[in-house]
Amino acid sequence: MAPFRRGRSSDIGPGTRAASADNRESAWEARRRRKQQQQQQQLPPPPPSGHDAQPSHILFATDLPAECNEMMLAMLFRQYAGFKEVRIPRQGLGFIEFEDE
Repeated sequence: MAPFRRGRSSDIGPGTRAASADNRESAWEARRRRKQQQQQQQLPPPPPSGHDAQPSHILFATDLPAECNEMMLAMLFRQYAGFKEVRIPRQGLGFIEFEDE
């Protein structure tokens, strides 16, 4: 019986390395596709087309920083004509209301 010998990379057939490289590449592609899908899911929907869009007197603000409060938003938008009030129903979301469009 022949003694056990540890294999070396030169003992592996030529197709083995190419197959493992293909597997790594496909795994990389799968991760890239998953990341793109996640990013697409996080994007807000596109605005309605010009003729369908109805003017509104309420500005909808998302992704506000955690430290943002109603006073900060009010100070920011107070300078614009028709400013009425600010509401923050939950963290990261705000409504800025104006008298008219």
